[in-house]
Amino acid sequence: MDEEFKKEMGNKSSLEKIHGTCPSSEDNADLAPKDCDHDWEAISQPSVAEATEANKKLIDKLGNKASRSGQKRGYAFENRAIEDNLPKMNLVSAGAEYKCKKCGQDQEVDVVGDRQIGEAKSTNANQYKNKGKQRKRLRDIQSKLFDPSLPPRAKIDGQNEDHQELKKRYENSGFEVEVVN
Repeated sequence: MDEEFKKEMGNKSSLEKIHGTCPSSEDNADLAPKDCDHDWEAISQPSVAEATEANKKLIDKLGNKASRSGQKRGYAFENRAIEDNLPKMNLVSAGAEYKCKKCGQDQEVDVVGDRQIGEAKSTNANQYKNKGKQRKRLRDIQSKLFDPSLPPRAKIDGQNEDHQELKKRYENSGFEVEVVN
């Protein structure tokens, strides 16, 4: 099943796994000017129930393989973050996709509230060191489509031993951060 899962899922985002292929930022990397003043629009906004159910299905597909435990933990943590943020952010969607109308750059947003967006991360800081552009896009979406007086939220998995380093990176990027054990 491991090889079959790899073939089926490849390097797709969780949203692509749920809803099919969207043009990815990699596809548009050469077209997107570095100084684009993005004009974001939502291209997909699955309901909270749809997103959590899709994550549960992905967890089941991964089975009990030890090599997939990190991925399973990530999907489970995302569901936990969705559940926890539901009342705090008045969630309206989870796993939403946004795309720039000008350059085609896209960005997945883990949780979308009525006034604020959020990210759920169950990864170590070393794996996440090159995600500065993603954090910048999330801040841009927050300031242009939601309440600009609020920072985007980040919910960090405290089970990872270097979660404090990851927390620091998000805080330095202007996120409101919560570590969850």
